[in-house]
Formats: sequence, C-alpha cells, structure tokens
Amino acid sequence: NLSVRPRELIANGIDTAILRISLMDVNGNPITIDPSRLSIQTSEDKGTVSQGQMQPATTHKFTYRAGTSAGEVELWTTLDGNVISERETLSLTPGPGSLQRSELRAARDTVFATGTDSTFFTLKLLDENSNEITQGGHNITVGHSNNVGTFGPVLDNLDGTYEFTYAAGNGVGDTTVTAY
Repeated sequence: NLSVRPRELIANGIDTAILRISLMDVNGNPITIDPSRLSIQTSEDKGTVSQGQMQPATTHKFTYRAGTSAGEVELWTTLDGNVISERETLSLTPGPGSLQRSELRAARDTVFATGTDSTFFTLKLLDENSNEITQGGHNITVGHSNNVGTFGPVLDNLDGTYEFTYAAGNGVGDTTVTAY
C-alpha cells in the first residue's frame, strides 16, 4: 500500500510530499523487510524520491521533492524490481505569477500619436519556472514609462490570460508598457 500526502505540490523545486509504504501479507499481517529492497518509481522526471529510514520496518517512509515543471506524476512501489502497489497520482501546480517570466504581447508595436489610434495587448501569466498559469482571478495592473496614452479595462479570460487596449495620446515618443 502506497500513500502520498499531500497529493498536490507547487512545482518550485522545494515543496515535498511524504510517501509511505505499508507492507502486508495476504492475510493482512504486517511484513518487516530490509528497506534496500524497496523503491518508488515515477512516470515523469519532474522531481526526486529519497528514502528516509534505513532499518527494517513494516512501514517505510520516502520523500518526494517537486521538480520545477508543472503536471501530473504517477508513483508506484517496487520490491526487488517487481511492482507491488497501485499507481498514485501527484499533481505539480504552477507557482505564483512572475513579472519576469510572463509574456506580454502587443497586436501592433507602433501606434500613431493621433489621440485615437490603439493596439491590443495580451498577457500570459507564467510562474518563475515558466509554467503556464491556467486559472484567472489575479489582480493585474498595467502601466507605461511615460504619460502618453491610456489603457482600457483589463479583461480576465479566466485561463491565466488577460487582455487590454492601449490608446495613444497626442504626444510623440516611445513608451514601455508593463503588466503585473
């Protein structure tokens, strides 16, 4: 029997889950074995498993440390190389949005200083490890490096992407648009 707690971690290279293996015979009686005979296998290379206690016992503890890629990982136990447990799933979720990693794209790189010309922006939130954030609800602020133009409201697409418009003012010059 393999148990995984918690079943969801942030894909940050730091978070850990405790994996416990309880061994029993066909009658449900605990079995004591040498822990060097046990291992935990993973379906994806998205983290590492380390063994805790090294003395013979009926329950064995391992630690899973999350990698930095989001997704699902299946874990299972082997004894002397033979699979002895059902597969358990662990979810690695993106961390908080990162201003440095998130992608801000403009439909047009140039707008004319007419007071009415505009362009459309899309912000795609990514975490510090470039994992896509796939849910909405974040508080997004937009700004620019000088005071030539205005922004429309930020639309939350509820999937980790946000949209807004930038309307040029009458002043000529370069501006850097940011969203965070």
